[in-house]
Parts: sequence; C-alpha cells; structure tokens
Amino acid sequence: MRTADARTVEFLLTDGTIQRAEGGNRVATSSFAEAVTAVLPERRDPAAGAVVTDTGTPSDPAL
Repeated sequence: MRTADARTVEFLLTDGTIQRAEGGNRVATSSFAEAVTAVLPERRDPAAGAVVTDTGTPSDPAL
C-alpha cells in the first residue's frame, strides 16, 4: 500500500492488480494509510485467505 498523492491511496493486491481509494482530504487519507499499513503483514502469502470486517457505524467519526 502507498499514498499515490495527497488524497489517494493505492493497494497492490496479491494478484498484481492495483486498487485505488480516494479520500476527501489529505489529513484523513494520510491517517488512513498509516493505520492500514500498521496492521498489514510485511509480506502476504497469496494462497492465504483474508477477511475484512467493518465494525464501525456510519455515524462513527473515525471512519
């Protein structure tokens, strides 16, 4: 994962494709990138599975 510009984060998936997520402002985008990077493993096994669960609510200001 990397910050492509001040408002865009790019995720390199295990199949080699790149997914982009665009944020509303640079501070939020940077904070998001730092938080996600902190919990990602350094190297990912493409054969392993993963589940992402969103436990926040739409009114959660942290999301």
